[in-house]
Amino acid sequence: MASFVERVLILCKTYPSPSAKYAETSCVAGMTAEGRLIRLYPVPFRLVADEQQFKKWQWITARLEKARDDHRPESHRIFVDTIECDSEPLRAGKIGWPQRVELLAKLPVFSDFGEVERSREANGGTFVELR
Repeated sequence: MASFVERVLILCKTYPSPSAKYAETSCVAGMTAEGRLIRLYPVPFRLVADEQQFKKWQWITARLEKARDDHRPESHRIFVDTIECDSEPLRAGKIGWPQRVELLAKLPVFSDFGEVERSREANGGTFVELR
C-alpha cells in the first residue's frame, strides 16, 4: 500500500494498553487540515522518542498508510519514526478555544445514524465526504 505524508491535529489518545502483537499500543484520533477524521493505530506511545511524543491539540506531520487489517476508511498506520511535532499544542482559554472551534467546525455533524449511512453510501464507502 502506498504511504503518504499528512498533517494531523491530535484530538484524543487512549491510555496505552498491553498488546501481544505490538508490545504496548495506543489509539489516537485526529483530524486533517481539510477536516477529515483520522484514526492512527497502533501508536506505541511510550516507546516513541521524546521529541516525537505529541499532546492533545498539537499538530503533527507524519507518514501514514491506510490500515491493511482494518477496513474502516478512517483507520491508518503511522510510521512513528517520521513524526514531526509543531512546537506547542494549540492554546486553550479565551485565546485558543475560538481557534479550536473554527477547526472543529470543518467536521461534519450528523443528526442520526441514517444520515451517517446515507453520507457513507453517497461517498463511496467513507462516512464523510473527503474534501
